[in-house]
Amino acid sequence: MIDFEAMKLGKFFEDLRRRNRMTQETLEFEAKLDRKTISNLENDRSKPSFETLVKIAHVYHMRPSALVLELEEKTNLLECLKQADPDSE
Repeated sequence: MIDFEAMKLGKFFEDLRRRNRMTQETLEFEAKLDRKTISNLENDRSKPSFETLVKIAHVYHMRPSALVLELEEKTNLLECLKQADPDSE
């Protein structure tokens, strides 16, 4: 089982929003997401769907792959995936 909590995804999404000088309300409008969705992401109460990642990447003028790469670099995503599947190496 993947330990998503250990990845600190919420902190990643909050930091990304703040770096881009956006409020949750602005991101809600620009990404056409519900504010509760954004709050839940930033507080680790939910995980983003692929569609949500695409919408967020678009708002920040990023390719979805660049967003995922940054997420990988700034969280311990790979370590969590390795722990979930030790035979993956």
